[in-house]
Amino acid sequence: MSDTKQVPTAPAAPTTETAPVRQRDAYFDNAKFLAITLVVLGHVWGQFYKHDEYIRAAYTFVYAFHMPLFVFTTGYFSRSFSRSTDKVRTLIGQVVAPYVIFVLLYRAETWWIKGVPFDLNTAFQPHFLMWFLLALLGWRLAAPLWPHLRHPFAVAVAVALVAGSSRVMLDGTTGRMMTLLPFFVLGLTIRPERLAVLRRPAARWYGAAVLAVGLGGALVVAHRFHRHPFDMRWLWWTDGYQTMHVAPLTGMAVRSGMILVGLVLAAAFLAVVPRGRTWFTWLGTGTMYVFLLHGLILKAFDYLGLLTARALVTPIGIVALTLLSVAATIVLATEPVRRATRWAIEPNVSWLLRRSDDR
Repeated sequence: MSDTKQVPTAPAAPTTETAPVRQRDAYFDNAKFLAITLVVLGHVWGQFYKHDEYIRAAYTFVYAFHMPLFVFTTGYFSRSFSRSTDKVRTLIGQVVAPYVIFVLLYRAETWWIKGVPFDLNTAFQPHFLMWFLLALLGWRLAAPLWPHLRHPFAVAVAVALVAGSSRVMLDGTTGRMMTLLPFFVLGLTIRPERLAVLRRPAARWYGAAVLAVGLGGALVVAHRFHRHPFDMRWLWWTDGYQTMHVAPLTGMAVRSGMILVGLVLAAAFLAVVPRGRTWFTWLGTGTMYVFLLHGLILKAFDYLGLLTARALVTPIGIVALTLLSVAATIVLATEPVRRATRWAIEPNVSWLLRRSDDR
């Protein structure tokens, strides 16, 4: 998601001529744009899922797989971090600097709108979406380890399941980093040819059928929510078993099921993604812009009380807000927005780094 590097279509051969320009894979750019759209919609619907059964179903359906999908694609586009230690240098500009900038922007927002005084003791603690950048930093720093294991995905699943009963889950950022680890590791280590099966024509029909079944299941959960409530924290990947008042073995069983559901639905989603270039293909190269910027906008609306307006808690209001959210996703990925905000999302930190030949 967060890496917009170009994907080679074939290994580069040694040559004395100018290397050809590498072509992007439109399929993955399409997937990244659609995935970030689900992320934005999920955050918006999260404001209303308690008020409307159908929004609750849509929210449950999206949250069952949108973060697994998001993290999987992040892992897939982090493969270069497992092959080259020099790539770690880019984490300063891609992760660390944006984290510092946006954490301060969030603090400025709470001060400006809500009047919360600036506290240096908590200034750099992750706020709202900032957990992802810290988790991404940890995942990518550990990336060189996973290809050396015989069964990296199985080990990552074991880590996620055991972490649920440990004290690391007391911190939401560390908890998510551990529980979502299997999806990152799978994206990091899976062979590209194994994903080819999802791009076959027949896979689209199977994927659509699986997504339909998943949506049907979400409707059942939403309909039974008040009589048989489902703990949404399983979909947020944040809490430990003790916090959710379940025994460790029960918690491991449920979390295993959530990992399986996330994998199946994410695979089904990838199966229905358009293969060729579309009108939104290029927008898929700017998903980090959408991710970071939409959080500031959503929180501003929340602090101003605009998301609790009565007009929005109606079918027409929710539909209108959904359409506006999709439109905002498109706008935030456009070139004018990227140019205006590149200083914060892709800051130039070359002045902080040694030149490679000086080391």
